[in-house]
Amino acid sequence: MDYAEAAYHLQITVKLLSWFRSYSAKGDGRKLVVDDDGQIDDVEVQAFDAYLRGAWPSRNVPVGVTHELRREARGQCGCCAGPCSVLEEAHINRRGVEVEHYFQHPHNLILLCPTCHARYDSTTDKFINNEIIKHSKEVLLGRLMENVKTDIERARRVQTAAEELKAEWRARAGLSIDQRWEAGAVEFFDQTVVASGLRQLPVAGAVRVQSAADLKDGLAFLSGALAPTQPVTSSALDGYAEQVGVSLDPIEGDPWGWSPKEGECSRCGEAAMIEHAVCANCETSQYLDDEDQYHIDAHEDGGVRILTEDARGEKQAVRCDDCDSDHFTEIEYETYCSYCQHMVGKDD
Repeated sequence: MDYAEAAYHLQITVKLLSWFRSYSAKGDGRKLVVDDDGQIDDVEVQAFDAYLRGAWPSRNVPVGVTHELRREARGQCGCCAGPCSVLEEAHINRRGVEVEHYFQHPHNLILLCPTCHARYDSTTDKFINNEIIKHSKEVLLGRLMENVKTDIERARRVQTAAEELKAEWRARAGLSIDQRWEAGAVEFFDQTVVASGLRQLPVAGAVRVQSAADLKDGLAFLSGALAPTQPVTSSALDGYAEQVGVSLDPIEGDPWGWSPKEGECSRCGEAAMIEHAVCANCETSQYLDDEDQYHIDAHEDGGVRILTEDARGEKQAVRCDDCDSDHFTEIEYETYCSYCQHMVGKDD
């Protein structure tokens, strides 16, 4: 099975599946085994699921699982559903209560607000007990997997549209590869807009597709317009954008596998730290504080504006130390986000 099918079988997102491929969840060297063609054997999927459901060496939650829980919670307590700025990782089946060993499977963890967490850990609160928390987790997991299922179905529509049109273009005798793409560029782009579920957005008018080069840019634009919950569709569009720039032949590797883009942490996929940026006004390098969280916004004069966010959620523009300009170019990113940088340092 491919990435999308394996993720749905394991009831996790493609991002967490990719994390399990790259990192050992229990720190014992065991990773998800993926074949050279990007496929995952059915037996391996079942064996890996059994491995995750076995005993864990400690109560430490792997960073990939932590990010999965955040995607699942969407800023709300898993029990009372109240928005909360502080969410705590809680075990559903607790060591010494429901089970005899540490159990860090993502399905055995839920993010709770401090109040609900304390009530659950008391073991005497009849309104927040193991049965209630299990039901809350089922609701959250169902919502998360509905997003995954929709993403897979959307990506399949993109793939079907692409393969049908490519077969038609190959049948056009006398046309070169570039001519085939150019002849079907508008049709392909229109179909992928619909297949990607973006027809309600003003994307068709935002990209003018008249050639193969325009089509490549257009597909990349569609990928960037997708929500973070759609990594499978985004990966498919990125794969076809790459394919347009090369040939009509199938691209090598796994078109469904997630890999970090520029500006994403290579360990978890969240926003990576910024090392430095070049001021567009005086051309000096501005080095940024590793502890701050930064956001990138388009500048009206081209380039970007770098924004920092305080604890209240208010954003302020970073300014050049030499000329006080907020206009930057040539962003250089770190490999990790601040959290993963800290974790990598601990691992070392």
